[in-house]
This record gives sequence, C-alpha cells and structure tokens, in this order.
Amino acid sequence: MIKKHIKAAIPAPMKTAIKGRLYKAVAWMLNQLENLLGELITFHTRPMRAADVLTLGAAPGKSYKNFAIVMQGPIITKRDFTVETLKLYRKFFPDALRVLSTWEGEDERHLTVAKQTGAEIILNRKPPVFGPANINLQLTSAKAGVQFAATLGVEYVLKTRTDQRMYQSAALDVLSNLLKTFPPKGGMAQRGRIIGLGAYNFATKKKMFHLYDHLIFGFTPDVQKYFGADLVPQKPELEFLKQFYPNDPFTAEGYFYTEFLKKVGYNLDYTEGSYLRSLAEHCILIEPVLLDWYWYGKHRRFLEYQLSTPNYKSPRHHGFGDWLNLYQANIK
Repeated sequence: MIKKHIKAAIPAPMKTAIKGRLYKAVAWMLNQLENLLGELITFHTRPMRAADVLTLGAAPGKSYKNFAIVMQGPIITKRDFTVETLKLYRKFFPDALRVLSTWEGEDERHLTVAKQTGAEIILNRKPPVFGPANINLQLTSAKAGVQFAATLGVEYVLKTRTDQRMYQSAALDVLSNLLKTFPPKGGMAQRGRIIGLGAYNFATKKKMFHLYDHLIFGFTPDVQKYFGADLVPQKPELEFLKQFYPNDPFTAEGYFYTEFLKKVGYNLDYTEGSYLRSLAEHCILIEPVLLDWYWYGKHRRFLEYQLSTPNYKSPRHHGFGDWLNLYQANIK
C-alpha cells in the first residue's frame, strides 16, 4: 500500500526519466554479460496487472461459452500473480468458464478476490503421496478442474497453471482454429489433437514421449483422457526410460502422454520412430510465443523463451516447425 502511494506521488516526467536511466543501466549490464558469454541477449517486458493490458486483439462481442480455462496449482500470492491472471482472462474471454483448482488452506484474501473475478473455485485435499516432481498434486488438481468443466458441457478445455499466463488476447481462437485446421488421424478414440508447448527432441535428450504438460488444450473428452491417469507411488518407473535413466526412469510428462496414447488406441512400441509418429498423428506442438506465454518461475522467469530456450549447439526441443515437418512426413 505504501509503495502504491509513493508511486502515485512521483510526477510522470520523473517516472519517465527514472525508467530511462534504469533501462540504460540494464543495457550496460547486459552488454557486459554478452561480452562474457559471447552470446547476444534480448529482453521483453510485460504488464504485471490486468488493468494495464489492452485487448485490441480480442474479437468484439465474441462468445467463449464453449471454452473452459482450468488453472491448477497453489495460488501465487507474490504480486497477486494468480488473481491478476484470472482478471486478465476475464478481460480477454468474458463469458468463458474460468476454474481455479487449488488446495484447501490457501490464502483466504486471494481466494476471495479470485471468487470476485467470477472464477469457479475448487479446493482440493492434497493426496497422501505427492510422487516425483509433485505429479500427484498436478493430477489431483488438473483432474478435478477438467472434470468440473466437463460436467458443465463445455466443448474445449485449456489446462494451464497458476504460475503461468497467456498475454495473447485471441489465444482461445488461435488454439481452437489449430484443431480445426489439423484434424486427427481417423480410427482412434480421439475427437481432436492435443496441443502442447513442445516436446523433447530424442536425438539430444533421451526422454521419449515427453510432451510438455504446462499447457494442454483440446476437446474436453480428450483433455479428460490426458489427465485421467491414476496416481502413482513415491518411486514409479517407466520401463522405456530404464536404458537411458536407470537411476530415475520416470517423468510426469512421459507418464501422462503414454497413458493418454493407450486410451486413444495408439500402438506403442517405445521407439524413437513411434514417439515421433505419435506427435505427428495425435498432437500439435506450438511455440510459447504464439500465445505470448509467460512463466512466473523462480529461476527462469527472466528468460524470454523460458520453456523452450534455444540451444544452438544441441537443440533439445521440438517446436511448431519441427512438428509441421513431422506432420507432412507422416500424414498421408
């Protein structure tokens, strides 16, 4: 509150001057860092508050009643990140179903503000076993949110996280149009493709069937299948990872994706070819930048690409360009 009053007391010309000097200081530091690393650096700024975001890209009067946005995970209270994200989505998609699937015992003030944005709140009880990388927490909160959306009959579900945000005001249009443009291969128990923010490149990262699960979009029954897996024990294993990671043969992403593929009838043979073919036939991989996607993570939030930071010496990620080439090569 004190910070707010101090900011309000500073004249606009002085704010502009301070901002300019700070940018110059940052530019100087980045220039030194470039010299040390031998790499070029860029940065990007985004508004913290929903009130400061314009919605020029949103279609006037468009209805989003057939869409649900499920935000799962703990409430990020710092800078009101989660509730400001809910406010932003209300601004972009006024009549979309917005669901916050979080935990019992979360901060009451933020829960109250979240309800005031018009979001539906689900308070889940944490499972007794969290599992590696808290997979059972994600499964519990994601499944509850997606199931709630399904009971209300929405056609599309976007599963995202409480520490992540889309700044693209037409994101739901972009995602649903991708599903219409790239229908799935016939003969499977899948209404449409699953859209994710990339996947590991097996040639440089030996984690096959690793579709990033930060953001998953699709027709509601398909997203239900994706997060319909059973909870796992504290030390689960995926047989197909043992030869590459004998001491820790498990990833949440690999578990979600292979369980989904089994449900839709895909013939898994756990080879690199089978992995790439599954991406071509059942998914659409997009770049986070398409949705102006931002991750308020502890260590990576200052990186522009965050999830799929390019590695020019050893490419680790399959993005949209890679996926499109796979699609053309595999879809007859």
